[in-house]
Amino acid sequence: MSKEDEYCQLIKEALENSENVTTEMRVKKDSIDNFCYSISESTLEERELGEDTRRGCIPFQQRLFGVDVKTMYELYLLVFIRYGSKKFLGHRVVSSKKAGPYVWKTYKEVWEESNMFAEGLRGIGGRTTECFGIMTKNRTEVIAAEYACHKNNMAVVHVYGQSSKQETVHVMREAELRIVLCGIKEMEKLFAVRGELEKLEAVVVLDDPFSDTPIEETVSAFRERDSTLQFYSWGEVLGRTCTDPVPEPPSGDDICYILYTSGTTGMPKGAVIRHRMFLASISSVNSTFKNELVVTDGTAEKRIGQLRDFGQGNVHLSYLPLAHVLEKLIFSVLAVNGVRAGFGQGKPAEFLDDIQALRPTFLVTVPRVLTKIHEMVLASVEKKNRFAKGLFYRALGSKISAMKRTGCYRHWLWDRLVFSAIRNVFGGRLRGFFCGSAPLPDNTANFIKACFSSEVFQGYGQTETSSIGCVSTDKDNLVGHVGMPFPGVHIRLVDVPELGFTTRDFPYPRGEICMKGENCFEEYYKDEQKTKETVQDGWVLTGDIGMWDRQGRLWIVDRKKNVFKLGQGEYVSPEKIEGILDTAPGVFQSLVYGKRDGSYLVCVVVPDRKYLSGWAEKNGIAGSYEDICKNEKTTAHYLGLIAEGRRSGRLDISGIETPRKLYLEPNPFTVEEGQLTATMKAKRRKLYELYADVFEELYS
Repeated sequence: MSKEDEYCQLIKEALENSENVTTEMRVKKDSIDNFCYSISESTLEERELGEDTRRGCIPFQQRLFGVDVKTMYELYLLVFIRYGSKKFLGHRVVSSKKAGPYVWKTYKEVWEESNMFAEGLRGIGGRTTECFGIMTKNRTEVIAAEYACHKNNMAVVHVYGQSSKQETVHVMREAELRIVLCGIKEMEKLFAVRGELEKLEAVVVLDDPFSDTPIEETVSAFRERDSTLQFYSWGEVLGRTCTDPVPEPPSGDDICYILYTSGTTGMPKGAVIRHRMFLASISSVNSTFKNELVVTDGTAEKRIGQLRDFGQGNVHLSYLPLAHVLEKLIFSVLAVNGVRAGFGQGKPAEFLDDIQALRPTFLVTVPRVLTKIHEMVLASVEKKNRFAKGLFYRALGSKISAMKRTGCYRHWLWDRLVFSAIRNVFGGRLRGFFCGSAPLPDNTANFIKACFSSEVFQGYGQTETSSIGCVSTDKDNLVGHVGMPFPGVHIRLVDVPELGFTTRDFPYPRGEICMKGENCFEEYYKDEQKTKETVQDGWVLTGDIGMWDRQGRLWIVDRKKNVFKLGQGEYVSPEKIEGILDTAPGVFQSLVYGKRDGSYLVCVVVPDRKYLSGWAEKNGIAGSYEDICKNEKTTAHYLGLIAEGRRSGRLDISGIETPRKLYLEPNPFTVEEGQLTATMKAKRRKLYELYADVFEELYS
């Protein structure tokens, strides 16, 4: 009997004796009213870590379904055995170049395919402990390839398809990628940098479902184009056999992923994530899903809440890149809980079409997506008659007021009369959003909760911490914070005196967020200097400024490198302001800037093209789109929109946070031009250099 067969037998026996139920975790406190839900009972470990260290109250449970899992390989054996015949991965059938309904593969079918690819990968030269590259959009083959790498003890390295050529070369050379799984669309980028990739030997090519050309013809054409590389279709690798012995399974200390950061301040850095680290994150999130914290002083109880239990029967739309650590983590947690995952077409313009076809029950998302939904709904409302608009805003105000007062985001009348149509546009079944990666504006969080009658969980973490840090719970009706530390995660703030943030600030301690735990990474790949700057005494220095409130919840201020001080001594967080400005009518993107000796902020605004064109036509402003953006009346109109938004309370910014002067940029910031990361974050340094002359003129 092989080691895999032995482990499968152990899993089956453990599953027969385990129960998958939500439990209550009880913590004793002398005073319920004074309970700070992110600070646990004092322990020797915490005293050694420091008095200012805080950690989650829910106990950290490493075991899953009663099974002691040590690697991702073992985890997915458990998952495939537990849910074998249940639906797992879905994709849309394409007919006449049009996406149709979803079809599904079961857990067992994905397991069998990953085993075949694992053998085929060894057959074309894949070696244990080396890196395997993935450069394509989310699809079922990517998941099967990752599981195959876990079985072969190979490290997975994702290369963002939207990365610049320079970033692509940097990642592939540093990781010394010999074999890459690549989509046809991404092949052109690969060919463009081929001369700089001396280690590359083989490419496994995935088909394009929207192309009429058979994959065999495409692969044959690639072979003629570059005879120095070996090209294989996915089917060819599945059909390969390998007579070499099956490699030893990975250990917890082996490298599972090298996850490259999005590179907002320079070249991407490769965070080395070992099996034990990523498993710690999965177990921590799963513990939070499965347990509700109950605090008691012996006579009364206080329920703190949990993440909503999204188990079997739920559906996930996987559209954030699997190269993104948040999507990768949540995808794994959902797989552990038997949730179906459907892949979209990989096109932003088809996002709504994919949602309506799949009808997901919740979305893992980033603030940019939710702010665009916010804008889209409001733009649609503004086109309605006076009565309909008045009814919508009355219903919205009523629900938000009730949410802040009681935490209830459902209303027997408004949900049926006003908001059901909005929910139906997004499939009609959404009941939860999990948002991370950047701060979410408060007004957008409340808007989404009211319109969809659903919870919006806000989380905080980094690639370097395997995605986890803090998360809000469903019993907390206040938005804007990122909640309590996950189980097993320790967090403390460290003074940043040069920016005026200290842990002695009253009443809210502030400082740089530092994290420690089994989930935290220990090194950047082949970058000792950056590792020394980021990991100190086991603590990961995140570079983010945070603040504890009186209830022990963490609030994110901004990146330490982003915060700047104006001439009058005020500190400003540009990312927070931009998130709010982007929800203003007619605003597509924004970039806030402030001079150290300046007394006010200036801003580059990318208008919503459809909005601005319609406004210009109504107001008799002629000329090209670029001319309209340069028109003084247009600039004055946008300054008025921001001022009106602030007066009405729709834009929650202070006077010092309100830009005094604007420059209207007709062309959006894009990933392709290197102005945004693949996760849609601004590459601030590059953008500030690009608009240096504009800022100087605005201040002159």
